[in-house]
Amino acid sequence: IYKYINGESITVTEGDATHLNAYKYCLYYYDSSERVVYRIRTDGKEKTALIRNVLATDVKVYNNTLYVLTEDGDIHKIYINGKNGYLFKEGENILSFTVTNGYIYYVRKDADSLAIYRAKISTGDTVKVSDTDSTLLTTGKDHLFYIYNGIFVQHGYLFYYNQRFQIYVS
Repeated sequence: IYKYINGESITVTEGDATHLNAYKYCLYYYDSSERVVYRIRTDGKEKTALIRNVLATDVKVYNNTLYVLTEDGDIHKIYINGKNGYLFKEGENILSFTVTNGYIYYVRKDADSLAIYRAKISTGDTVKVSDTDSTLLTTGKDHLFYIYNGIFVQHGYLFYYNQRFQIYVS
């Protein structure tokens, strides 16, 4: 991981970092060779292993909480302040997710199709949002966006692409 300052790249830490997130004065990432989710200060100090022996496919930070999607399709919730976390969604066959405005949006494989679901973080209550051909999600401000193999939310509208790359708004 490198920090770019005044035209210069400075090494923060070495390793096979993927799924990098910045939150306050720390970076959160998955090291695929070590199979560990780490927290490190942006100055490269205080590197801490948060989860060991995990096959993570995505890592997100939201409101002092780390969310980790594992290869088996489960989402784990870990508190940044050191409190123990727990398994937020298990056995859902989740392919990707994003976190915004108190909700986790995720793409789940149902039989031979894909669908977007929304789970309230505080209760875990889940509703199906839409069927989709997409597998990736992200957010921007108040919206969920997704494209073919991707998703987004912006200003209360759901945007997505179908396989023919046409834009839809719902």
